Amino acid sequence: MWTPDRDALYSSLMGSKLGSSGGGKLLAIGDMHLGIHPSGVPADLPGLDKLTPAAALKAAIAFAIDEGVDGVLFAGDLVENMNARFEALRPLELAVANLKAAGIGVWAVVGNHDADALPALAATLDGLKLIGLGGEWEVVPIESQGRTVATICGWSFPNRHHNSSPLAELIRNPPTRTNKGVPMLGLLHGDLNGSGPYAPFRRTELDSVPLDGWL
Repeated sequence: MWTPDRDALYSSLMGSKLGSSGGGKLLAIGDMHLGIHPSGVPADLPGLDKLTPAAALKAAIAFAIDEGVDGVLFAGDLVENMNARFEALRPLELAVANLKAAGIGVWAVVGNHDADALPALAATLDGLKLIGLGGEWEVVPIESQGRTVATICGWSFPNRHHNSSPLAELIRNPPTRTNKGVPMLGLLHGDLNGSGPYAPFRRTELDSVPLDGWL
């Protein structure tokens, strides 16, 4: 069974060092693609049910709760597509409910695969908050136990295809910091150093935005 790597955790130590209200621990998860099944393996392979995206999500959520993270961030393509939304609903519903019961917030940006499916599912789930809907950059605070541990600047696919870099707008109009000492992180799904119709962007563009890191 897949288990998350502890190195996947982003510890926002900057806030702690500055002595502000910041300082926390986030778990970022990308490209879960709920609703698909493993291909190219024997159908009678023992433990095949442990190799599904739903099983990986369950393991990741258990890991987040065990580690006591302050928030879970999904970086796009949480669901495979609109046709898979019904199969994705139950494992996603359980994941969000378990995190909420543990006092852990859940945020996500929409990717190209789930441009239609994730907003539709999020509308039915209590606790899953989407960032940057409609292809507009949005800045949201990540709060845990009455304190702001990080600020997320996120962008979501407005539809399945987006031919230009979403970072161009952010470079022209960089986000304003409202909490000094609290790390500001970018959350983006796209095609790094690509040229296709899936929000292509360059690493140099990431470096041009005054954020503390990208997820």
